Amino acid sequence: MTDSPPTTRHRAEPAHPRAKPRHAWERWAPAWHWLFYVVLALATWSALADGALSGSRRWSVGVLAVTLAGWYGFWALHRRIWDLRMPQVLVYLAGAATLWVLLEQLHEAYFLLAFAAYPQVFAFLPSPRSAIRGAVVLTGLLLVLTVTESGRLPWLTVVVAVLSVGVGTAMTLFVDAIMRESQQRHRLIAELEATRRELAVAEREAGVLEERQRLAREIHDTLAQGFTSIVMLLEAADAQLGANDGAARAHLDQARRTARESLAEARGVVWA
Repeated sequence: MTDSPPTTRHRAEPAHPRAKPRHAWERWAPAWHWLFYVVLALATWSALADGALSGSRRWSVGVLAVTLAGWYGFWALHRRIWDLRMPQVLVYLAGAATLWVLLEQLHEAYFLLAFAAYPQVFAFLPSPRSAIRGAVVLTGLLLVLTVTESGRLPWLTVVVAVLSVGVGTAMTLFVDAIMRESQQRHRLIAELEATRRELAVAEREAGVLEERQRLAREIHDTLAQGFTSIVMLLEAADAQLGANDGAARAHLDQARRTARESLAEARGVVWA
């Protein structure tokens, strides 16, 4: 399995912040945002409602929760994480994971953020291979937090974690295959539209050329007929002149040469 290029899941060039989403995973972005903020709000409400939480811990929970919300808003909403490169996505994930671990150490309710963390890993990382690796790292982090919290690692937790990674991996590969097929169809449609435009241009050019040839034939026939008539009339006039009409004959010769030259030039211009 090889890494897909960044354009497989992300656009190569950043788009305008208000640009209309062009792909399915971007159209679902509001759902990911709402999921994260709703889960974060529920976990924070549960933690602050816990009477056993001390005042200093409450203050720490509030500050860290607001910081995590702002961190997500900056990277996912303001910077449009779908438009970012892998190093920038990793910066976001590292910061979010750090804040999450700190919050989970303050109150177990923040374990709920795992429900929002897995979609982010699969949606934000730019290739299936990196997403699968991210899911494995996230699962390992969850197991570490479980051991830290309870002091033991139940076998059922391990089984659920392994199954979660397996299902997530299968879904990632399935969705990636669908997206690749969709992108291939988009490319084929774009090629067909380009070919259709080229054919339309060729048809228009052929029509223009045909009309030009028709006009050229008409103009040529008209000019040729007119100049030929002039030459014939001049020759008829020359035949009527006497032997002593040298000056008139010279003018007629000049007129014939001019008519023949004009006829040749008209043919050259029309058929150029």
